Parts: sequence; C-alpha cells; structure tokens
Amino acid sequence: MIINGQFHESKVYEKKEAQKKYDKAKKDGISAGQIRHSTTDVARGMDIFATSVNVAAESEVYLELTYLQLLERRLGLYEQRIMVQPRQIVDNLTLNLVYEEGPQIFDRFTYRLPNSTNVLDATSEHATLMASVSKRQIIYNPSVSRQTQVNADRGIDGEFVVSYDLQHGFDGGSIISALSNDFFVHYFAVDKSDELPPIPKSVIFVIDISGSMGGRKIEQTRDAMKQILQQLSSVDFFNIILFNSEVVVWQSGPQQATSNNIQSAQSYVDQKVKAGGRTNINSGLLDALGILFKNKINKADIIVFLTDGEPSAGVTDVLKIHKNVKGLNEGRVAVFSLGFGQGVNFKFLEQISLENGGFARRIYEEDDAAEQLTNFFREVNIPLLLQVQFQYNSNQVDMSQLTKTTFNQFFSGTEVVVVGKRLGDVIDATVEGSTSANKVQLVVPDSSKKQLSGPSGEFTEKLWAYLTIKDLLQKKAIATSDEEGEILEGRALNMSLAYKFVTPLTSLLIVQEQQSQMTEDHMSTKFGNVPSSAGFPTSSASSLSVTMLTVMLIIMLVFKA
Repeated sequence: MIINGQFHESKVYEKKEAQKKYDKAKKDGISAGQIRHSTTDVARGMDIFATSVNVAAESEVYLELTYLQLLERRLGLYEQRIMVQPRQIVDNLTLNLVYEEGPQIFDRFTYRLPNSTNVLDATSEHATLMASVSKRQIIYNPSVSRQTQVNADRGIDGEFVVSYDLQHGFDGGSIISALSNDFFVHYFAVDKSDELPPIPKSVIFVIDISGSMGGRKIEQTRDAMKQILQQLSSVDFFNIILFNSEVVVWQSGPQQATSNNIQSAQSYVDQKVKAGGRTNINSGLLDALGILFKNKINKADIIVFLTDGEPSAGVTDVLKIHKNVKGLNEGRVAVFSLGFGQGVNFKFLEQISLENGGFARRIYEEDDAAEQLTNFFREVNIPLLLQVQFQYNSNQVDMSQLTKTTFNQFFSGTEVVVVGKRLGDVIDATVEGSTSANKVQLVVPDSSKKQLSGPSGEFTEKLWAYLTIKDLLQKKAIATSDEEGEILEGRALNMSLAYKFVTPLTSLLIVQEQQSQMTEDHMSTKFGNVPSSAGFPTSSASSLSVTMLTVMLIIMLVFKA
C-alpha cells in the first residue's frame, strides 16, 4: 500500500490475529489493509479472496496486489480470466499480457474480449496479438469511443478470457528445474490417441430427488442428465439411482451405453426425476457400490453423486456415512460429488470424495447450472490411465520432499503437476500406469527438460510450498482424529507463514503504524511512476507468464478518504 506517498509492504499473520489487528486499526482510525482467503470456487477455477481497506481521514491510499496463479488444464485447455471493470471511462486503458512457455510450444491460442462472445485467434480491432513458437503477447487497448459504446458511464465491464494449449507428446511430460534453488516441476499431460485409447468405464449416477431439489434445480438436473448420457461411449456401462426417503434403481445392473439404452434412460429421467421426500444419502451410495461390486465389467468404476442438502432419512450421522462408504468401498470405486446450491454440506461431500479417490465440486444455482454439470462430466468422461505413479531416482531427487506422486486415475484433457527437490543437475523420471489392456511406462525425454537461471526459476520453490500446503489441508479434511487434524493444520500454517501465502489459515495485513519500507521516489524506481491523485489511475492489469502456467497479475486500486 502507498499511504500518503509512503510505501508499506504487507506481512502475513494467522487469520484470527490478522483480523484482530485490522479491527483495532479500523477502530483507531488508522489506514490499514487486509487480504484474506474467502473460499475456493473449483467449478469456476478460482480461489476467492476478500480485500478490506480502511482509509484514515484526509488520506490517499493506493493498493497494489501481486499474485501467482497455477493454471489448471481442463478439457484440454489452460484458461485465464481477467476482470476488466474500471467503473468509469478511462483515457488510457491498457491490458498487457505476455505468455512464455518452454520447453513445450503452443498448439493453439485464443482470446475473448470483455463484453463480447467472439473467440479470436489473431489481431482484432481492439487487441493486438503477437506470436512466436513459445511466446504470445496480447495488448488490449480499447479506445474511449469503444468504452463509451459499451456503457457511457461505466465503460468496459467484463472478463478478458485467454485459452490455450501446448503440444503434448506420448511421453512422460516435461521437467523444469531452477538453478537459483534446488526445486523442479514435473508437468504431465497426455490426451487420448491410438497409443493411449480411453479405458471403458462403468458409471453409476446417484441423483438426489428430495423435496429441496424442487423447482429450477430439478429441471436443470434433468436437462444435464440427458446431455451427460449422450456423452457416454458405446463401450461404457451405466446405471441410474434416484434417492429421496427411498432408493429407486433404474436397472438391476449396469447397462451398455447403446443408443436404445441411452434413449430409454433419458425417458426414465424425464418421468422419474421429480422432487419430493427427504434425503437418504447413505442408502443411495451403498446401493451404488453394491451394484458395481456385483457386476464387475470394466476396469474404471465411477460414481457421480449429486445432492443439494444434508442427510435427513435413513442414516443421518455424516461420520457414520463416511465410515460406511469408505469401509465398503476400500478404495475400489472413485466417488465424485456434486453439491448443488448454497445449502449443501460441501465439507461432507469433499470428505466423501477425498476418502474415495475422487473430488467434489460445487454447482451454483445460476442460469448455467446444467452446463456446469455437463462440463464436470466431460472432465471425467475419458479415463486414460489408472493407478498412476510418478517414479524418480532416489540418487537424483529427495524422495521426502516430493508432492503427491500417486493418483487413482488420469483423465484426458487434464494435467498432473509434481514438484520436488533435486540432489543434482540430472533428473530422470517416468510415469507409470495401467490401461484397459496392459501397463505403460512413459519416460520424460531429455528434449523436454529445461533449466532456468535467475529470478525466472524462483517460482518452483513457491509452487512446491503451495502444493504441499494444499495436500496438508486435504489430509486434514479427512483426518480420523482431532489430534491428527491439528498436527496437519499446524504444519500447513507454519508453511503458509514461512512462504507469506494467503491460505484458509492466514491473511496479509498492512497497518500504517508499521515502519514505512519505501518512499514514493523509491516506488517510482521499483514499479514505475506512482499514479497521481487525479482519480483511478489506469484500472489496468498486466499479466506475465512465469515460465509455465504460473501467472503474475498486478492490480492497482486507489482509495480516498
């Protein structure tokens, strides 16, 4: 924060301590700022953070936020969404984005302007795209007339969306290591091909049709289910379980996804997916597992579980439901949970999925809810590998410092990232997994290994810390005792403080009474000219790709008392 021309840099505190200090500053009328983690919106690919600013009387405050973001590959694309929302007409509004990749090269690259639905892959009227093999730069500079055309008072108000993918070979991926520290990043992404065909799967859809699902939610669920059924491959098998106070099964066993069976299932969905009754989650899930165990057809078994509320019929103790599902499953079936709306116990769903080899997503009660459901299924619709393991040489890599290296399944269009600490300059790595027919071993080629010198490689250690903290918090979510949970949380908190990360456990804080770190003159040297006090300076965001997938975004805001 620049408070009356003086530069103040934030410190990271435990979340409650930061809130206490901020509240005191606010009560005392002192300029202060706080950034805290709010929630994780996995469906939208975002971590939500909240910014609070208190401006002392007769003061002027600029807030600058710099953050790193790991872009996740979904449906074969990396996507970055930048909100452009100055809330006024700006004389010189510029968004400058630079994406640098390597050792891989770009396969496709598109962008969409705010307040537009057109997807572009070249220079357009309001944006310039410059391209080379491993670099892309976009400069978006809408004129005053264009801003006025969008909205005469508020100007541009929308998202600038960049989507791209890289060329991925049928190999073990790529490794980037930093010379400035001892850390490396291993990226692995392969898609379906003749060498790696999809694994046939058996999927059970377990759908909540209790009374709370009534109205728009049940309509969107019906629409989504009919679309999802059409995505199934002819070699897949499927079944449908509907639950409210009771449990109703479409067929006694999984059915092959033939055209006739899909049409029959769609008619069943139209007729039977109607809301009423209470919520018997326990019986719905246990019946789904029983069907899959009794009819073992394919190597990949999946349960897609959709609910909008708490268990209210049958077994209602969530801890007992956890124990029942985990005990019966024994890790054999991946359970993917979808929480529909705000009333759902999402923590419960997250625990169910993490304990059973899947993940949980929140589905928002918005116009695109059906699209959210179908897009989720597209992500898990094509399993390529099962029981995936990343293998390293213990003479080259510190095996105790690796992030997660084993995964139950790998789906086409996704990516796995492993970070670790190297012991020397050479890193040999393989990725092993099972297909429907045999086992495969994919080696990282030497041409896909790259070393970075100087500051450009510093992100590797931060990414290691980020993934380690994320893993610790996931383990805490499924801890079997309070003592185990406290130990895991303590480790995550210590790492968050050490690396100055905003996490669910920590917040960034600035209070004016802290010693000023830099004057305005020094700010001009470090960041360029400090904006004048003539109002919101540029409302721009500049983005720089830090090697691979890690994106730096700088946001400048101004507040006046």
